[in-house]
Amino acid sequence: MSYYHVVIEFHSQSGEKKTIELFRDLSKSEISSKLAKPYRKGKDLHVDGSIYKNESISKIRICKTEEKNEAVKDTMFRKSSERLDRMNAEEGGLVIISPGGSHPEDIFEEGEDVTSRFKMEKENSQLLSTFGDRTLTIVCSIIAIVIATYIAFKLGYK
Repeated sequence: MSYYHVVIEFHSQSGEKKTIELFRDLSKSEISSKLAKPYRKGKDLHVDGSIYKNESISKIRICKTEEKNEAVKDTMFRKSSERLDRMNAEEGGLVIISPGGSHPEDIFEEGEDVTSRFKMEKENSQLLSTFGDRTLTIVCSIIAIVIATYIAFKLGYK
């Protein structure tokens, strides 16, 4: 089975650029329902009690692995530790105490970047992006009332 992991880059309210691992261990259909569809429609992403404003997201990357996130990270940590052990074993080499922390995009070292396989472009609707869904509904309702009033007036209803 394949697992999909989503890393996003966004600007926080303070304007700081941040990169986080937004989703882990999703199926292909979950990528569509939890990420692609809402993002394309301009909706904010709600994940584990946090809200990520659609307009603040500047980059989305999707990684596919054959193991769950935890197993992939364990493999990466083991490889990193082995590499450091080899470096530390060399005579006259620099002693490194720890492999350090991980970064959200590290998963791409072991997985495949499949971002281009998913349609992530926002829907190209100038009217929707200008007004938003609710405002558009209100504007359309007002236009319908004005047209109905005009027709009633022309037909002689008062």
